[in-house]
Amino acid sequence: MGTKRVFCVTKENRKEIGFVDEPNEYLLIPPTVKVEGRELTVTSIGPEAFQRTGVGNVVIFDGVKKIDKYAFTSCKHLTEVLLPKTLTRIEKMAFRFCTNLERIVLPEGLTTINEEIFGCCEKLSSIEIPATVKRLEAALFACCTSLEEVVLHEGLEVIGSGAFSGCRRLKNIHIPDTVSDIGNCAFSGCDSLKKLELPAGLMRIGVFALRGCKDLGEIRFGGTMRDWKYAAWNVHLGVSVPVICSDGSFSSLA
Repeated sequence: MGTKRVFCVTKENRKEIGFVDEPNEYLLIPPTVKVEGRELTVTSIGPEAFQRTGVGNVVIFDGVKKIDKYAFTSCKHLTEVLLPKTLTRIEKMAFRFCTNLERIVLPEGLTTINEEIFGCCEKLSSIEIPATVKRLEAALFACCTSLEEVVLHEGLEVIGSGAFSGCRRLKNIHIPDTVSDIGNCAFSGCDSLKKLELPAGLMRIGVFALRGCKDLGEIRFGGTMRDWKYAAWNVHLGVSVPVICSDGSFSSLA
């Protein structure tokens, strides 16, 4: 059997795709690259491949399946990323501290987006999570202080600890009926969040999940009051908020 001709872009070999690390550099990651006379298929971007470099806009061609941890961390000039339809995994902190990132579209078919990927992306204002994603991992959008619009789809099951903590401009978010677990501090510090509707199938809301949501006016829950007490027994909000359940029962969360 012949050697599989694949190529992972790394810090050591990124010159092979023409990268020279200039401020606001337009980065194009091609579907193939020629190395020592052999044409190789680009299938992944390695750990720290472009960390703290001057990349501006990034276009990644189809063929890449994985963006590894810290691949674009602290790229302060990065404003827009075009991801390929073939992408299935983004590993932890891949775009963390990209403080000028304004636009990124996550492709359908993406299944894994690990922790803190977009943490502290201060200019990111909207995001849509593909229906193929089942879990939002810890601190995924933590301290995205401009994030106002989040679209989640049915099929999502878990919202991880601190996933949206510190998203101070987030006013509304629709939680899909398929979500059964909301982690600790998931929405803590979302002090513009005004209303929250939670599905009947929710089994757990973690401690401090809504801590600091000072503008939260009400919570509507799709289950009964008994279900609510089971799911939210350990939640601490800090202020009193009415909880209205589907059976017409009424309580408060403090």
